Amino acid sequence: MSDDFFYRISLIGFLIIFSSMVFFLTKYRDKKDNTISQTSNTELINFLKL
Repeated sequence: MSDDFFYRISLIGFLIIFSSMVFFLTKYRDKKDNTISQTSNTELINFLKL
């Protein structure tokens, strides 16, 4: 296997892993923000009921 072919495979593999990591981190951050905003809304509703 030539070095050029190996470097291309390595680059493509790195790009796939990096892009999937960024995708899942953004999805996790969005999910975390939603739970935090839902918690603050619940606390606000409980405060207004008092």
